[in-house]
Amino acid sequence: MGFWRESVQQKALERKVSELSNSQQSVQTLSLWLIHLPKHPVLIVSMWERELQKLEVVKIHCLADVR
Repeated sequence: MGFWRESVQQKALERKVSELSNSQQSVQTLSLWLIHLPKHPVLIVSMWERELQKLEVVKIHCLADVR
């Protein structure tokens, strides 16, 4: 049952992160939601790591286009 619950939490987290915008309300909403997941730090950190890696790829492509 723990695996299933974590899988559901992961899908919810992926959805929340994909809906994130740069507005203060969006960031606060996600932050408050994350506060309620204290038992899933590995899930949260791995999600942010993947998102940051995506940003690095986008940044690299943007820099390549500028040159």
